Amino acid sequence: AERVNLPAWRRYAALSKETGTAPIIAIVIDDLGHTEREFNRAMSLGEGITLAFLPYTDRAAEFARRARDKGFEILVHMPMEPSGASADPGPNALLVGLSETELMRRLAHNLSRFEGYVGINNHMGSKFSQDRRAMKLVLDALHARGLLYLDSVTIGATVGGRLATASRMPFAVRDVFLDSEADKSFIEAQLRLVEKVARRSGHAVAIGHPYVETMEVLKRWLPDARKRGFEFVPISTIAALECAC
Repeated sequence: AERVNLPAWRRYAALSKETGTAPIIAIVIDDLGHTEREFNRAMSLGEGITLAFLPYTDRAAEFARRARDKGFEILVHMPMEPSGASADPGPNALLVGLSETELMRRLAHNLSRFEGYVGINNHMGSKFSQDRRAMKLVLDALHARGLLYLDSVTIGATVGGRLATASRMPFAVRDVFLDSEADKSFIEAQLRLVEKVARRSGHAVAIGHPYVETMEVLKRWLPDARKRGFEFVPISTIAALECAC
């Protein structure tokens, strides 16, 4: 009952089992919502994983509900404008050139597609996430709704983390992309990097996709990493460490 008065990012947080003594890792699986097969693959990784659903997919609401029922923490994988004209972020994407009214309408529409999420992370967005005006409008709106922002860092020049810090809202930043190449040895090397970051700074955030290769490598690696002392936490646990809120 106490949870009702909490901001959404705490109210909908999944149970975190970290001991406070081990390096922690948040694994986020992006681009979910398209197919049952991908969704089941991501769920089969087990608890402690965060699932990010594209708001425009037909089954986002159903999958989000099922994920929450199984104890997963979830995010809205928010489509944002990329730098390359050839990449399509999808319907109702947040674009730099939109008026404030239309930007807020699209944000609200995407946030209304399902419920129970702790916040958003950007889908694409290499152009949008560099734009101070646009990002400040979005982050202020998220903050007002009690949501966190995970900056996927699709471009080095993103202003997300800096703006979130300045407004004292909960946020996290992606450290490692696991599968920019869907190749098992590449993914294994990226996971070694995740471990290195987690050991060095106490925590790491990794983002991957529901590719067969990623899932196979993660399924092997997760129990092994646990044995070696790493703990897996939902993204809200890392946002709580980072934020002065």
